[in-house]
Amino acid sequence: MCSKERSFWEDDFSIVTQLTTTGGVLQHINELARLLQECVHEGHSMGFLSPLSIDEAKTYWRDVSLQVQRNQTQLFITTSASQLAMPSPEVFGTVQLAGSPKPSHSHRAEVNKLIISSSHRRRGLARKLMGEIERTARELGRDVLTLTTVKDSDAREMYLKMEWEEFGICKDYAQWPDGKRADVSFFRKELA
Repeated sequence: MCSKERSFWEDDFSIVTQLTTTGGVLQHINELARLLQECVHEGHSMGFLSPLSIDEAKTYWRDVSLQVQRNQTQLFITTSASQLAMPSPEVFGTVQLAGSPKPSHSHRAEVNKLIISSSHRRRGLARKLMGEIERTARELGRDVLTLTTVKDSDAREMYLKMEWEEFGICKDYAQWPDGKRADVSFFRKELA
């Protein structure tokens, strides 16, 4: 683990770690790229068309690593607690928190790319990651969070159960990996 990485949530199964440097992100780039590629190839709308090459996925994560280095994006991963000492443990999930550069938007942040490996879904990992997102947002003075997800998805139902407020649906806002258009739900959450 890079010296500036911070681990927050740990149980017998998994640990949530915030990657705070370019090097920390690049240390996990193969696993992050694999996770993104898996999700796109399963047909989830993640902003990429299928087939997503491993090189395209790595380019995306290199760009994220620069945003992390500039403190524009907070990046979290969840890995196996038993693999923690390994140089590049398997990444089960990831999520990002991006603040707005506009001074008049300094109170809010956007949640991006909550991705959980298909082999590790329905184990509470998304809830753990979102808990760290909310905790970090509060630390940064961000008290309004927003996110988008495809309307016809399990993710939409999950956010509703997590008490996110759906404030609108936009027809044909995004595309599925096969290029077909998708309606998108917009969510917000005020942090107490």
